[in-house]
Amino acid sequence: MFKRINWLAMWLIGVVTFGIYQIIAWYRITTQQNEMAERLGEKRVMNYIAVFLLGCVTCGIVPLIWCLLFFKQQKNLAQAKGIDLFPTTNAFVLWILMLVPVFRYYVLCTNHNKLCDVFEE
Repeated sequence: MFKRINWLAMWLIGVVTFGIYQIIAWYRITTQQNEMAERLGEKRVMNYIAVFLLGCVTCGIVPLIWCLLFFKQQKNLAQAKGIDLFPTTNAFVLWILMLVPVFRYYVLCTNHNKLCDVFEE
């Protein structure tokens, strides 16, 4: 059973806990999505704990690259299951996703919740 993530609650609780809850939530999301990818034989993405630690060293570059790879994995999973997700193939949308964290949370969590619904059927 895959856990749904409320993007607003994750963001607000993360602010209150100084980001600790967000790290845990992203770890769960990454683990769940990698399980979905394994079911379909797709490539796994790097675990979020490693991304967070490398992001501290690389001044935030690794998390941006990870987001792009995470979106790509979501797109591949959605295509395999035949569902539509929020359009992340448009370059303009990708720039907005990279520069506006709250919008990125919304899109990632919404797409993840749609994938959870499909994979539980």
